[in-house]
Amino acid sequence: MKAVKFDLEQKQSSKLGKLYIPVAILLVFLVLAEIWVSHSLVTHGEQFKNIENLQTVIKNENQLLENQIDELSSLSKLASNSAGLGMEQPKEIKYIR
Repeated sequence: MKAVKFDLEQKQSSKLGKLYIPVAILLVFLVLAEIWVSHSLVTHGEQFKNIENLQTVIKNENQLLENQIDELSSLSKLASNSAGLGMEQPKEIKYIR
C-alpha cells in the first residue's frame, strides 16, 4: 500500500513540476511584453507631444501670414501703393459696347 501511495504522490508532484515550467515561461513572456508596450507608449507619447507642439507653431505662423495678406490686400493699402506708382482714379468712366 505504501508503495502505491508513494507512486501516486510522486506522479502528482511530477505533473505539478511540469505545469510550473510553462506557467513560469508564460509569466516571464507577459512581463517582458508589458515592459515593451509601456516603453512603446512612452516613446510614442513623446513623439505625439512634439507633433502637437509643431502643429501649434505652424498654426500661429499661418495666422501671422493670413494677417499680413489681409493687411497688404486691403483697399487703403492698394490705393496708397497705386498712388505711389503714379496711378489716379479716373475722372469719368467710359463703357465699351
